[in-house]
Amino acid sequence: MANVVVSFAAADAQRGRIVADALVALGFGVVETGLDQPAPRTLPQIVLWSKASEAPPRLKRSPEAVIVARLDASEPPLFRGAHSVNLQSWRGRSDHRGWRALLSALAAQNAPAAAGAVVVAEPAAKPKDRGAGFMFASAALKVLALAGFTGAAWLAFKP
Repeated sequence: MANVVVSFAAADAQRGRIVADALVALGFGVVETGLDQPAPRTLPQIVLWSKASEAPPRLKRSPEAVIVARLDASEPPLFRGAHSVNLQSWRGRSDHRGWRALLSALAAQNAPAAAGAVVVAEPAAKPKDRGAGFMFASAALKVLALAGFTGAAWLAFKP
């Protein structure tokens, strides 16, 4: 049984399948449709929007909330009760802000994943420790400088 509908333009089929596959990996059942094709109205709708997309009448008059996931900088039309998330830079990582927003919007629409799948409670990614790299570079430069001075001193005072 499907838990969510993922709709996209034909030009966005590759990215649409990546989104659908990622949802399936989390335990969702997914129905993939083109934007111009009919979709079950009882399921949460995710519309992948890009410059190739065209707003279908079924979504303009849909009583259910729609999650619009932007794939590029083009602005989607306003759908009734739509929640917009940004997937422009998403490349499949679970810690992407837009992906996490999409999963949160699905959870808010009561779209349960299959048994055992955790959707919203995924731990946030650890921030990178950028100080350690700077300290290493600083120490390396000091060692190189000391080696340079030592070499120059040896050459200057060579017997």
